[in-house]
Parts: sequence; C-alpha cells; structure tokens
Amino acid sequence: MNNEQNINEPFISEGFIRLYRSEDDSKNDKPAPEWVKESSEYKESEKAKGRWFYKNLEDAKIHASKFGSRGISYLDVPLNELEKYNAKNNKFAGGYGKEGNEYFLPKEMANNRIIIEVTKKVVSQKRNILESKLFSGFFTIAFFAGLIFGANQLTGNVIGIENSTSNIYWPILSFIGILGFYVIRKYKN
Repeated sequence: MNNEQNINEPFISEGFIRLYRSEDDSKNDKPAPEWVKESSEYKESEKAKGRWFYKNLEDAKIHASKFGSRGISYLDVPLNELEKYNAKNNKFAGGYGKEGNEYFLPKEMANNRIIIEVTKKVVSQKRNILESKLFSGFFTIAFFAGLIFGANQLTGNVIGIENSTSNIYWPILSFIGILGFYVIRKYKN
C-alpha cells in the first residue's frame, strides 16, 4: 500500500491510496488545426485529459519536470478499486501506463482532485512581484486584493514548499498591505 505522503497533505484514510498527477501546462501550446480536431482520436484524447494519475508523488514530479506543469494534484482512491483503473490496457497509455504504473480514472472522480503543489518558479516570481510592489511604494487596489485574497495560496501550507519562514512572511506582508491600504485611503480623502 502507498503510504507516501507530503508533509503538507491531509492524512490518507485507511482503505484508500493516494494517486498523484502533474497538472497539464498546455496554455502555451499551439491550437490544433481544425482538421485534426475533427478526428475521433483527437476527440478521445481530449476526453482523457486530466484523468491520468501516478501511484507515487515522485513519478508525478518526474513527469512535471519533463513536460512542464501547473502543479501537482492528488486524489484518494479506494484501495479495493485501484486495479480496475490501471492503464496498462488503455489504448492511449504510453510509457508508465503500459508498464502498469499509471492509472486512468473516470472523469467524475478525476474532477475531485486537489492541487497540492505549485511549481517553485511561479511562487518565486509572485514573491518577487509582491516584494517589488510592496517596497517600491506603488500600492494599488489589485495589489491589496492579491494580498488579502491570494496570500493563503502563496503560503507553504498550501503549495508544499518546505520553508518555515513562509508561514510568518506572508501574513506579515498581508498585514502591512492592509495597513498601507487604509493609510492611503485615509490621506487620499
């Protein structure tokens, strides 16, 4: 049984196994030509998107590093149902799937996956942007809204970055941002 668990993930219930996937980063891909979109193979592959999972976190991370990723997600599946989702006999399976190390889940089930990790590059870029806006004096409503509503998404608790200072850093920035918003608002009127 797979009991591998990232420190920032919830506990895996008894009788379940956690499957992981690398979230597709295809936003920069060129759109397929119309004649390709009409093929039955293309339509089938579109239906299969978001439904491929690995049995362990390491395989999902390897996939993410090879093909790019918006993050890592997971889904807990009943252990007694696991093998019926094994992709070894799926016609779209490649590599890991043919080896029996990849799982193809029903769309309804796969849609319940939970994102646990965002690539560190994206987080680093967001932190650099926030720091430059915060310390350069260019406060905007969008910046404050990002601090207020987006701060939880940037903390180590949500994205799985093991950095103990991030648990203190972002709430402090949020407080400074909110305080700055009220100060500017008061003196602007």
